[in-house]
Amino acid sequence: MSEFSGKAALIVGGSHGVGFMIARAFAACGVSLVVTGQGRPGVVAANVCELRDLLGGAAFYGDANADHSEGAAQAVASVLEAFGRLDILVNAAGIDAYAHSPSTDPRFWEAAVSFNLSSTFHLIRHTLPAVLRRQGGRIINVAATRQTTDDPLATGRLVAREAVVGLTKSVSLEIAEQGATCNAIILAPPSTSRRAVERDRVVGSSDIGALAVFLASAAAASITGAAISVSADRRVRTAHS
Repeated sequence: MSEFSGKAALIVGGSHGVGFMIARAFAACGVSLVVTGQGRPGVVAANVCELRDLLGGAAFYGDANADHSEGAAQAVASVLEAFGRLDILVNAAGIDAYAHSPSTDPRFWEAAVSFNLSSTFHLIRHTLPAVLRRQGGRIINVAATRQTTDDPLATGRLVAREAVVGLTKSVSLEIAEQGATCNAIILAPPSTSRRAVERDRVVGSSDIGALAVFLASAAAASITGAAISVSADRRVRTAHS
């Protein structure tokens, strides 16, 4: 029997893209799922059906908008209503922010911060009481940037990414005594230098799913507060948006 049998997860952004690949990896391990996220209706429906087939029906789609506190609470409540427990939270939703700081519309900035940072905070806040009731609760945050750190157009997403890393470290300290962990997966563009290209391996969506499953496993119990940066191909980083 898998160590994940009987466990339940909320995968925010799990209806498509990278979040769906993470959800599929957990489904293959027998984790019951509620996934949320926006996307083309046909793609979302097909993906949710695939998850249900993998789990024999124990997968549901939630349409809660988690970028505000009420929506995050609704998403968490949907998992507890469906399965009576919540063991794993994966924050895999995000939008791109790509503009010069002086010319950025404040509404665009606020939306980027809301989707890429505030939603992560709200979900963790509402998830913690349920997760901490379970031995070995796990929180995994996914953040990405399509740009390198010296790209002058990357301000919005880079700021949100660094803030998510800080939030991850802070939460990991808060929950350490309860045996829970909080880690981040950072999807970064591949290095361009020749030496770095030879050293790094560019990963695909299935690799991200495997990494998330590992971080949720008992084998990763001593890993917390980590920001694990992986060189992800463009399709993976784009799929996170």
